[in-house]
Amino acid sequence: MKFYKISCWILAGVFVVVLILTLLSNQTHYREASPESVTRENCIYYYVETEEVRGSDGKVVMRGGYVPVSDYLPAIQSINPVEYNAIEKDYTRMGPFYETYLLFDGPILYMLLGVVAVLLVICVCVSRIYGTKTYRIGFFVLHGGLAVLLLGFIFQSAFSQSVSFILNVNGSYPSGQESTVYTDYRDATKRLDLGVELSATEMQVSTYDNGMVKEYVLTLETRKGIDDNRAVERTLRINHPIRINGNKVYLMSHVEANPAAGYPTDAVVLMAKHNPMEYTILFGIVATLAGTVIMCLFRKDGGDNDE
Repeated sequence: MKFYKISCWILAGVFVVVLILTLLSNQTHYREASPESVTRENCIYYYVETEEVRGSDGKVVMRGGYVPVSDYLPAIQSINPVEYNAIEKDYTRMGPFYETYLLFDGPILYMLLGVVAVLLVICVCVSRIYGTKTYRIGFFVLHGGLAVLLLGFIFQSAFSQSVSFILNVNGSYPSGQESTVYTDYRDATKRLDLGVELSATEMQVSTYDNGMVKEYVLTLETRKGIDDNRAVERTLRINHPIRINGNKVYLMSHVEANPAAGYPTDAVVLMAKHNPMEYTILFGIVATLAGTVIMCLFRKDGGDNDE
């Protein structure tokens, strides 16, 4: 059996293993978290287990299962304001907290992805592809795109950065010499320089008839620093990030003002991500799809030849 056939069989076996591990890595599981780790600012990352709750009109106010604390609190507020006020003073009244984790995630997965990428390159280099010229182009585009895609995922895990930080919605800018550098509030060792200063100036919250939040709209201002204080206004919504100097900034959560609980102004939790491999991965996806389509449309007399 020829070398390229052996490499392709190995490739197929490793690819199946990677596929299984990837599926396992995407399975979200829940484990109990320490109550002391849950705060008003980071509650979006924690969950409580509850049953489905309906309002007096029969509409679902709170779904059952594992619910983010940031969704649980508004639902309780609309159902029982007295209980909500008690929870605001003592979060442990919500019961056990849970955090998510992945069943499989680590360097082994990325090592296997690297093996698949190398085998793909070998198959492309040593395989003899017959058939139409267009079919052969599709073969190389497909396999090359897969290799680029897998390598993009590997380097993304090594070079991407993300931090979550809190801004008060009061129009103030950070102070200090490193005012454009933002530190993750959960891990002080994680820092990211956005190249601009951020100021949250206004938060607009729209709700449904039952009091559940429909949409958050945050108005941000950015400026390069105290030497260039020309402000640029930006609008940020959940699931609609904005780009700042090659970084994506996401709106994660909104914390309402509660002076009695020690929160004099509204605050927001933002997440900034720097992913230098974003366009590499996108190119790999497009190339893989394009190669697949080309091979399917021009398959006549295509394929490997053992002779």
